[in-house]
Amino acid sequence: MKQTFYEAIIVIFVSVSLALVVNGLRPQGISLFTKSTQPSDQTKKRNKTNTIKEISIPDAIEKFKAGTALFVDSRSRDAFLQGHIKGAVNLSEQQFEEWINDFIVKTDPQTEIITYCDGLNCPLARSLAGKLFFIGFENVFYIAEGYDKWKSVSK
Repeated sequence: MKQTFYEAIIVIFVSVSLALVVNGLRPQGISLFTKSTQPSDQTKKRNKTNTIKEISIPDAIEKFKAGTALFVDSRSRDAFLQGHIKGAVNLSEQQFEEWINDFIVKTDPQTEIITYCDGLNCPLARSLAGKLFFIGFENVFYIAEGYDKWKSVSK
């Protein structure tokens, strides 16, 4: 029983430490020691202009053809290997903690990101888009209809 308690404390400590490090690395990290209860001008601007948004397949195809967005497949590695949007990267939503630090270091927060998974019944794309937005990526979209619809329309 004591060992389980100590293991839980260690997991909590490591998680909080990792969260503080990631927050400190982000340009728009959450201020932990501010005394003001008023949101900053930057926060007000961000809340008004940037949220995760659903993007339609036709609009996503336009961005794909223009090469202006990073497409992120939020499904498992196996699903990704069975087929994906050309040029997309596989960042499994379920393994977020395993790849996020490397992604933060290599990706500009202004990068336009479009996440996708299998379709309307798959919550991974929206969930991943929310996580990316929450940690500071400002231009995040998700394709609700997913890869199956993409395949049928983009031919």
